[in-house]
Amino acid sequence: MISTFFDKSKPINYLILIVAVFVIALAVALRFQDWNDLGLDDAFALLGVFSLCFTIAFLGVTVKTQKLTSDNSYTMFFFSAFLMLMFEVTEMVETLLANLFLVFSFAKAMALKSKEKQKEKIFEAALYLFIACFFVPWTLLFLIGLYAAIAMFCDKRLKLWLMPLAAGFTTLMIALALFTVFADGNSFARHFEWSFTSDVFHAPNVILIGFYTLSFLIMALVFAKLGYRRLGRTLSLRLVAVYFILSVLSTIFCGKGDSGIYLFSLFPFAIFMANYVENIKKRTLKEMVLIGAIFIPSVTMIIRFF
Repeated sequence: MISTFFDKSKPINYLILIVAVFVIALAVALRFQDWNDLGLDDAFALLGVFSLCFTIAFLGVTVKTQKLTSDNSYTMFFFSAFLMLMFEVTEMVETLLANLFLVFSFAKAMALKSKEKQKEKIFEAALYLFIACFFVPWTLLFLIGLYAAIAMFCDKRLKLWLMPLAAGFTTLMIALALFTVFADGNSFARHFEWSFTSDVFHAPNVILIGFYTLSFLIMALVFAKLGYRRLGRTLSLRLVAVYFILSVLSTIFCGKGDSGIYLFSLFPFAIFMANYVENIKKRTLKEMVLIGAIFIPSVTMIIRFF
């Protein structure tokens, strides 16, 4: 029944999943926030929730447009379901906004498969990344993903490889002007003081380790299934894998559980899970996987809630 409903990409699927994510975020807010004094912080938190809902909708459109999966809603489904494993991020507004712009950048990088306006797409992809880095500086690491996309889908023209630098210079000039007017140069420098911590190894997060283990297993199964058939999608999924590996590295390098950077790994994981599920031929097995994807994160969230 669940597989039948999400086996197609329809507006009702988008609506239900967006509402589900909004309910999750609302439950977290009611459980952990103090609502006695409403103010700008609460309005800012609401902005984060809306950005998360928009991320899901935009991700669904991107996956469909770039043909990263068949015409279904599984990517959005798994994004929404496994969000319950990391429900704390719904209160981390900077991370939610950074993730939104990261998905924007990913969509532009994936669009490089089309040879039209590649220069403009690279500039926009880099621009979104540089905007994201003002919320979470570690998103700059995903420039490696953008250059991987250029290597995969573009020719060797030098100006294409220099476009991210042009976007970076443009963003830097605008940012410096804004900081000069509204803040100071020291706050700009402090924002990009990266600290390499290893809390991931000193205080292992069992849920996160389990999530990453499952992710790498699913990636291996998907690539083993595709092989060299359907080369177009295989190449696209290799880029998705690059983004996932970069998200894992950013989590390891940052090492701060309160930053919520592990959220960046959720959209590539959801894409691989969608590819895995849509290749399951037995309807019963597919239903079991989808039910498990709802049941396990739900139980985990409830236990951690109380």
